[in-house]
Amino acid sequence: MAKKVRQTKNVKRSKKNSSSSVAIVGAIAVAVIVVSLVYILNGKATSTAGGTSGAQTSMPTGPPPGPRTDMTDITAKVANGKITIPAKAVVNNRLVSFTYNGAKTVPLLAYVGPSKKITTAIAVCEPCPATRYAVVGDNLLCIKCNATWQLETHQSTSNGCPNYAPAILRTKTEGGNLVIQESDVANWKRGT
Repeated sequence: MAKKVRQTKNVKRSKKNSSSSVAIVGAIAVAVIVVSLVYILNGKATSTAGGTSGAQTSMPTGPPPGPRTDMTDITAKVANGKITIPAKAVVNNRLVSFTYNGAKTVPLLAYVGPSKKITTAIAVCEPCPATRYAVVGDNLLCIKCNATWQLETHQSTSNGCPNYAPAILRTKTEGGNLVIQESDVANWKRGT
């Protein structure tokens, strides 16, 4: 009988220890979930980079703020070694897309920057490699990977590869048209 009482007490202790372990594991799990939710919902992380303990930092997670202008497709003319588009189409739309169809097909773009200067470029995002962009604020945005470059300088402002902004093309204005030398586009190679 004494042996049976001891076995019953041992079973009760075992159940009590097991219940305590489950409660501790459960409390830890709840604490981890709560801390994770606070971190995610707050959207900010603290960092000790640069020696500033507790400084608030945030990573760019999407396109920069500002009004967005999507590409408008237009048709370019190719003749006598020149690619031409109407300057008025760029001014009226702020950002246009057109294609060079010669020895190879190359997507191109033109936009009006903050200084009112018109820029033409190869419309290939090297990191992802998309061909569609938007102008958001003062930035050119790849709409596939959210890489952005400053419109005036083509310096990287977030995401992507800062060394591979869309390649700017030499452009002249002739009789209301923007003129690009066909050889500049025909000789373009990725990553250059």
